[in-house]
Amino acid sequence: PETTYKVRIQAVNGIGVGPYSSVVKCTTKALPPSPPRVECVLLAPTSIKLKWGDGKYTDLLTYTLEMEKEDGSFQSVYTGPAHMHKVTRLSEQTTYEFRIFASNDAGNGPYSDTYAFTTTKTPPPPLKVP
Repeated sequence: PETTYKVRIQAVNGIGVGPYSSVVKCTTKALPPSPPRVECVLLAPTSIKLKWGDGKYTDLLTYTLEMEKEDGSFQSVYTGPAHMHKVTRLSEQTTYEFRIFASNDAGNGPYSDTYAFTTTKTPPPPLKVP
């Protein structure tokens, strides 16, 4: 991966050997990236804010964050270059599972492990003084 080769071609047939072609440089593509670690930076009753990666991988094109649905399959909740996303419209005191993969010119990398985060409970209303 990411190796540069210099190539030249020479034809050979029954009549003899031809001249070499001009040298051409070719570089192989990078490997698909490894998945970043996902961290929860904010828990709320109906949302979870997640963060991943550290922004130093400039060859990455996109991240795809997926959330597990009730039937056990995963659904994409974010695809793009950002390193943070807030998932909204969630139920309070519910555990949600997420996984992520990164993509670059070489393709999609592997999925991360699954990360579980639980939303909080809505705080009670303030007490009124009689």
